[in-house]
Amino acid sequence: MRILQLLFLFLSISISLKSQVSFEATSDAKQVLTGSTFQVQFTLHNAEGGSFTAPDFGGLQIVQGPSQSMQTSIINGSMSSSLSYVYVLTSTRLGTFTIGSATIRVGRNILKTKPIQIEFLKSSNIKAESKQFFIKATLDTTTAYVGQQITLSYKLYTQVSIQNIEVVTGSSFDDFYKVEAENDKNGVLREIINGQQYTTKVLGKIFLFPLKAGHLTISPVVYRVSIGEDDPWGFNMSSIFRQQMETVLSNELSLKVLPLPKPIPQQFSGAVGQYKIDFKGVNQQYNLSDAINISMYLEGDGNLNQIKPNIFNQDTSFEFTESRVSDIQKAAPTQKLIQSRYYDYLLTPKKPGAYTLKPEFIFFNPYTGTYESVRDSFNVQINSQIVKNEQARNTNEIRDIYTKESMSTSDGLLWNKWFFWVFLSLPVLLGFIFKTLDIDSIKKIWNQKKSTHNNLSHKTDSQGISNIYDLELLFIRIINTKLNTHHQNLQEIKQYLALESDINLKLPITNLMQEFDFLKYTGTHNLHALQEFKQKLDLIIGRD
Repeated sequence: MRILQLLFLFLSISISLKSQVSFEATSDAKQVLTGSTFQVQFTLHNAEGGSFTAPDFGGLQIVQGPSQSMQTSIINGSMSSSLSYVYVLTSTRLGTFTIGSATIRVGRNILKTKPIQIEFLKSSNIKAESKQFFIKATLDTTTAYVGQQITLSYKLYTQVSIQNIEVVTGSSFDDFYKVEAENDKNGVLREIINGQQYTTKVLGKIFLFPLKAGHLTISPVVYRVSIGEDDPWGFNMSSIFRQQMETVLSNELSLKVLPLPKPIPQQFSGAVGQYKIDFKGVNQQYNLSDAINISMYLEGDGNLNQIKPNIFNQDTSFEFTESRVSDIQKAAPTQKLIQSRYYDYLLTPKKPGAYTLKPEFIFFNPYTGTYESVRDSFNVQINSQIVKNEQARNTNEIRDIYTKESMSTSDGLLWNKWFFWVFLSLPVLLGFIFKTLDIDSIKKIWNQKKSTHNNLSHKTDSQGISNIYDLELLFIRIINTKLNTHHQNLQEIKQYLALESDINLKLPITNLMQEFDFLKYTGTHNLHALQEFKQKLDLIIGRD
């Protein structure tokens, strides 16, 4: 059995890795000064490869390589691996060079990398006018709509060894809603600025959502930079005697924010961006006393904290509750911030009939400059339990009347009826029973049952509730005690209450049942919510 489990695990990992196999070429620079070196790397992800064939380097000179490196990691139960072939290249000639496709064999397949281009530039001799290091702030757009996501990035450019860098004074984002991006996992790269080569590193990213229209300004960030040289004694440690501290400011940015175009649709949710929307289907049949739960899944690049979806038009046939929302979940890291959230709505029908529910989500797409909507429709039939139960009650009354009339109009004398003789024999039977049975034993059994009944009736005050099903059983037991009935489930209780004329007795229990339906069908089953509802049930017991 253990061998089969290991085999299954191996096959699962193999299938998972097979779907993520890739072979790609990357470089630590797109532009290089003549005479300088750069690194190119060919990496196979999540597969075992062989027969690696280097590409045509297009006239570039190989300084070092190929060297190989392998990595394997397991994160949250997902395994990943990589095999890399690394070259160090250079050129003394100006121009753009194309590195062709490298190949590798994986099983019966041959994988190829995409060609990449490297530009060699002439080095500038005007070093005195260039900065040794600076920090540049950039936006991915200079014009946006209110609520549209924009990305603010801070990048370090340096020609010297930076030992440490920290923020002294950050920007003020009073006119924005901001979300800090995760740390950039990309390493250092090299770029050519004004004929000078710099080593670059993205210090951080912030996702911004403008809150108002107009020309908005993002003030500079003040950084403290620690500059130091490598250890002169060869121990690969920075020299604390040669460090110096300097202050550097990023550049100021301006952004033009446009208002949302008019007219704004009546059911506009306030969402700006691109979205994926999915409505959860409902049942086709409901009773008049049932609650209808509709769930909407929303995923997109907008600010979900500012969205208030209004997916239904006002309808006098239903009573709507405000939506309950789940926690916001972040999607896998991308260049944009992608988030998702669930919205749950509860509809209570007011009258029977056939209806078509048409939920609709309206949002503004800043990339097309138009309002867009996603619609769905669900046909539901609301059945009237009141009518059905009244018919059943009338039928029972007719049957009772018929039975009474049959008894009163029967012909014949009393001694011709069987129940007459049973009535005459009752004293003899009772005398025999009391003579043969032990009266003390009967009293003892009766007292035990009475004690058990009392314990059960008080158990509702102290028993623990750990899940929604325990709470439902407790709910049924308490209502039966309150109504002096013996119903088996909540549906029977709903039918009974539909015929109840005492509004003071009916209304509180009906409201509790609607609240319990919302608790059950929206999945809000945490212990706090269960205990909070139980406290409301305890109040019913206290009123008695």
